[in-house]
Amino acid sequence: MPSVDKRSLLDRVSATGRIEPEDVRALRGLHYADGLVDPAEADFVFDLEQRVREVVPDWSDFFVEAMTDHVVMQTEPHGYVGGETAQWLIGRLNEDGRIRSETELELLVRIVETARAVPFRLSAMALEEVRRAVVDGSGLTRHGALAPGQITMAEVALVRRVLYGAGGEGGVAVSREEAEALFDIDDAVGHADNAETWATLFAKAVGNYLMAAVLHETPSREDALRRQAWLDAPDDGTSFLDRFVDGLTGIGNLIEGLTQSLGDKVEQAHRETNARRARAIEEAERLSDGEVDWLVARMGRNGRLSRAEMALVEFLRSGHGRLPVPVEAVVARLERAA
Repeated sequence: MPSVDKRSLLDRVSATGRIEPEDVRALRGLHYADGLVDPAEADFVFDLEQRVREVVPDWSDFFVEAMTDHVVMQTEPHGYVGGETAQWLIGRLNEDGRIRSETELELLVRIVETARAVPFRLSAMALEEVRRAVVDGSGLTRHGALAPGQITMAEVALVRRVLYGAGGEGGVAVSREEAEALFDIDDAVGHADNAETWATLFAKAVGNYLMAAVLHETPSREDALRRQAWLDAPDDGTSFLDRFVDGLTGIGNLIEGLTQSLGDKVEQAHRETNARRARAIEEAERLSDGEVDWLVARMGRNGRLSRAEMALVEFLRSGHGRLPVPVEAVVARLERAA
């Protein structure tokens, strides 16, 4: 980005709280003249954002585009968000203890969506903003006066964007940090009149974390979550493990085997695929002691099961039949309390 009278622009925006459309056009022209935003320029753009009080759409669009380019595409390694870059971003977004604007929250979510892989603390940071919004009924995900203690369609949509985006190439579908954040959100709203899609999203996302945690071959987030039908489709009676393992056992390998020849090779391909699938299901049916302990400790912190937690129980039972004894025990206790 060529030089610009930064001090004059910062002073004017500080005084008025407004960045004018012609300022945005000038900044955009400068940026796309060489297509690069170096670290000093990125800090300058953030300094401007933190002085803007009257948001104009042109500025929000430019800020998100330019900062996403800088963080994801122009900082080594390209396409990935490394630890130092993530720490810089968190520091700029969290200077006052929380994200200050919808524009900055959109930047965080856009980076999570765009990068091939991000540290999970970035996606957990976005989910924490959702938790704060539902606790007090205000915040960056809210538009208008809404009652506290509920999760709305706006928050569910934001959570879905974060889950679909984070992790990227080779990343597990849902991380422990994200599963913890989802439980924290549900602890705040579990017994309220929430958006109908919350319980389903919670159950399938946390269930995916538990399944991925015990499989030697973890699914990429792209395989497990970018297929929106997997999270959004109503239950059809098909076992979760059946559908989950289908994505792990290499349907593409079966197709390749079928196209190679007929007769015995077809039958052999079927046998090999079924054997791989059976082994994967058997492995996935065994939650580790650590995952069992974690689930027992996380469920029912309000003294009874929430709707989302009950959906998680049914979701896991659809694959296991019967849950591990400690989990069944805590479920029975919490159901009696209800």
